[in-house]
Amino acid sequence: MRLIAYHIENYGKIHNLDGVFDKGLTEFCEKNGFGKTTMASFIRAMFYGLPTYTARSKAFDDRQHFYPFEGGKFGGNITFEMQGKTYKIERFFDKKSATGDELKVYLDGAPYTGFGEDIGKEVFGLDEESFKKTVFITADEIEIESTHSINEKLNRDVQGGEDNDFQAAIDALEKAKKTLKAGRGNNDLISQKRAEILSLNDQIKNLKDMSDSLTDEYVERERLTKEIFAQESELKRAGERDLVLQKWETLDNLATQTQQKTAVLNGYKEKYPNGLPSEEERKTLNACIQEETRLTGTLQAASFGQDKENALALLQEKFKNGAPRDEMIAQKQQSLTQLSALQAEQNNLQNREKTAREKALEKKFGEQLPTENELLKKREAVEEYKRKDAQLKELHASLVNAAPVQAAQGGKAKYRLWVLAALAVIGGGVLMALQQLAIGVGAAVLGVVLLAAGFLLNKKPSVAGAPSDIAVRISQLQAELHVLEESLRAFTVPCGYYGDAGVLYDFATLEEDVKAYRAQVAAEQERAAQAETLSQKIGEITKDVQLFLHTYNETDFNLQNGLHRLLTAVSNYNALLTDKAAASGKSDEVQARISQCKNTIQSILTKYGFDAYVGTMDGLKVLELDCKSIVELEADVAVLTENLTNYQEKNGLTERPTGEIFNTDALRESLSLLRKQLADCDKRIAETERLVEKLPDAESELERAEEKFEEYKDRCDLLSDTIKALQEAEKALQDRYVAPIKDKFSVYAEALERVLDEKITMDSDYHVRFERGGQQRSDKHLSAGERSLCALCLRLALIDNMYETEQPFIVMDDPFVHLDKTHMERTAELIQELAKTRQIVYFCCHESRSVAVADGEKA
Repeated sequence: MRLIAYHIENYGKIHNLDGVFDKGLTEFCEKNGFGKTTMASFIRAMFYGLPTYTARSKAFDDRQHFYPFEGGKFGGNITFEMQGKTYKIERFFDKKSATGDELKVYLDGAPYTGFGEDIGKEVFGLDEESFKKTVFITADEIEIESTHSINEKLNRDVQGGEDNDFQAAIDALEKAKKTLKAGRGNNDLISQKRAEILSLNDQIKNLKDMSDSLTDEYVERERLTKEIFAQESELKRAGERDLVLQKWETLDNLATQTQQKTAVLNGYKEKYPNGLPSEEERKTLNACIQEETRLTGTLQAASFGQDKENALALLQEKFKNGAPRDEMIAQKQQSLTQLSALQAEQNNLQNREKTAREKALEKKFGEQLPTENELLKKREAVEEYKRKDAQLKELHASLVNAAPVQAAQGGKAKYRLWVLAALAVIGGGVLMALQQLAIGVGAAVLGVVLLAAGFLLNKKPSVAGAPSDIAVRISQLQAELHVLEESLRAFTVPCGYYGDAGVLYDFATLEEDVKAYRAQVAAEQERAAQAETLSQKIGEITKDVQLFLHTYNETDFNLQNGLHRLLTAVSNYNALLTDKAAASGKSDEVQARISQCKNTIQSILTKYGFDAYVGTMDGLKVLELDCKSIVELEADVAVLTENLTNYQEKNGLTERPTGEIFNTDALRESLSLLRKQLADCDKRIAETERLVEKLPDAESELERAEEKFEEYKDRCDLLSDTIKALQEAEKALQDRYVAPIKDKFSVYAEALERVLDEKITMDSDYHVRFERGGQQRSDKHLSAGERSLCALCLRLALIDNMYETEQPFIVMDDPFVHLDKTHMERTAELIQELAKTRQIVYFCCHESRSVAVADGEKA
């Protein structure tokens, strides 16, 4: 199992970061604040997620710690290989709750659900606590201990995969026992049943007391019933008398309303002693008033006054050389319309907003655009890559179809391949030391492939295989393809092209984007040329219209306003000339029609004795309103008079009763209280009768509870005996898997002794001891740095025993902060040796704790 690559979208202070992991040792040696602990937490969070944060959370957990201040998507993805398959975990976290997290898993690029929600448990076989106590090593003091999850995995491995989880069984039995009898408190079945027995005894006693109290309740109910009947009868008599008095009050209100309406009607009639004009007369009066007003206005408009004379004189001075023709003004209006269109088009060209795609291309290639010659060279490399890849596929097919080879031939071929593998690995190391990283890595990969081919030839003679020369050629082609891929990556990655689809896809995408950017630059140049042409046309039209307006003394900066004023002046000029010609001989005719209207109005005013005010529009409106009010009041008085008579006859109101309406509020309140008391009494009686009926059931339930209580005590004793037997069996089984861990620890202890200069051992309880002065001493006497190394060896021993077929990667977040220079240098050699057989991701904050650089090369 190994990590391949990662992408951090947003996690703590890290944003949009991509990277890959080496197969052996990957070291991040950066100063404090770079984000090393953040990256280590990110790796763990991809497998185990982050804890939910609530307002009651006391700990400052990773979800709060690493939530990005700037917002955005919180998370990323990590790619790893396990059992020959490639997986990618993609997680994005909510700000507070795990229920809002997003999780996706891919197997070889396709969605995969085989891990379920608990990915870390499925991948490592460990819960998160055990993961942090084995393969995830930090600067915190390392506890030298195992966990239940670790023991469970070791237990299954020792028993050949059988699930003998003693602790789970003991926990289940303890849980069952606690349901019967808890260690403290009363939240268990035995305590609850004891409390139930006491409660039933109390209940039976109470029910017997209730049965004796029913007689008093029956007597009280009879008293309340009689008193309620007496007060209801009194309330009925008072209500009948009050109803008659209320009807007389209603009759009085109707009489008052009729008198009020009649008084208002008489007031209107006194205002018009000669009567009211008919509707036809009012219409004639209205028509004559309107006609008089209209004719008066016409008489005033018919004259050509001094103001018009003055206005005409000013316009004659303005157009002394002749007024412009309508077609000339229309032509200039068309020019301004064309000018607006050209300005809008120019504005669109100059203020065009670039698309997101154009901005992205400009950001990538604005400062450095690959030349055509550079692209041509890389195209040749792409074609060479495709050709070699095709050859490799053909050789793989040949290898599958090749005839079996003899054991003797395979023996000779394997030695040749191993010699070539050794030379390739040594040459790759030399090239990497000379800073030729890409070629050096390719040579080293070639050596590994040749070594693998040698092992293939080392199979038994009965297994069919490919001829040695085909295997060698396959290995060579794979190495050459890797070198070509690194060369192309060196060209695409600086430009921001690195994805899961492969280097050929990345180069094709880069080449397509370069082509699009060149077309984008050409289009921008074309738009600039168009804007210049439009600017010239705008200047020509503007100058032409300005010269035209200056001819008529129109110098407004806004050409549209100047042309509009000129057009208005021409229209006024022509209208004044027409009005002056038409104003003649109409005054006498209009004056005669006005006199006729005045005579008609005066005749109607004289008939009804009105003053001159009624002959106006305001007076006529008042007259109309008064006529409408009189009609409405006459109708209202007739209706009220009829209602008064009908109500008196219908209710037989001939003689008014003496006295006033009786206030029954106190009587009603007393009656309401009595009824409530009666309802409460009935409720108590019904409830008591219902409860007393349960007395036989309660006595039977008490008997059953006492029997169940004895049953619970017997089961609790049985569970205690079973737990004791299982604990003894678990101890015997643990002794069986401590031995292999001690053996593995001894292997690592040999390397540890070279670092500490101490003899290190471990007992069956995982207690680490060392020998000094001929005596065995506890690890507590070691320094913090020395204890961290002892704990590291124990973790490695646990990992080796838990994972026999495929080792997990190990994450080290600056675990050696307590080591001095001498111990650190020896520890670096130990880590480099461990990295040859497993993947290690190592974080440190100073090059003095680096494990990837030789002593002589450190600053």
